[in-house]
Formats: sequence, C-alpha cells, structure tokens
Amino acid sequence: MCRTFTVTIPPEDDSFLENTRSAVEAMGATLDGDEKAGTFSGRGVEGNYSVDGDQVIVTITKKPALAPWPIIENIVKDFFA
Repeated sequence: MCRTFTVTIPPEDDSFLENTRSAVEAMGATLDGDEKAGTFSGRGVEGNYSVDGDQVIVTITKKPALAPWPIIENIVKDFFA
C-alpha cells in the first residue's frame, strides 16, 4: 500500500534540495534525484518525490509493517519542509 501527500515549499527555494538531502542523510537514509524528482530510502522506508512549482508530491511506496502511517508521514514531511 502506498501513501501520497503534498508538502508546500517556499517558491524559488534554491536550497530546497540541499536542505532535504541533509535532513535525509542525518536520519541515515539516502536521497537520489534533483530539483524536479527523485527517490529516497532508508530504515525500511522507500518512496519518491516530484516538484511542481511550490508543491512537492511525495509517495511512500514501502514502510516497515509495524510502523504506523502517521509517524512515517510526519518524519518524511519533515524532510521536505
């Protein structure tokens, strides 16, 4: 089962990708991609993202079975915020 949600970022935020990559790596995960789209994975969570203007569309494609969706979503949202 997948979950998709949207995160709003400041328009024209040149540091978006750098900040996101730092947050992901600080949690021991990886982010592969650019300012338009990419993937992330770590600690049993996998997903992808795409950027449309000031909206980041995030889809979580895999998570640990015992991890509740709200917790996973909040952690991943924090990466992109």
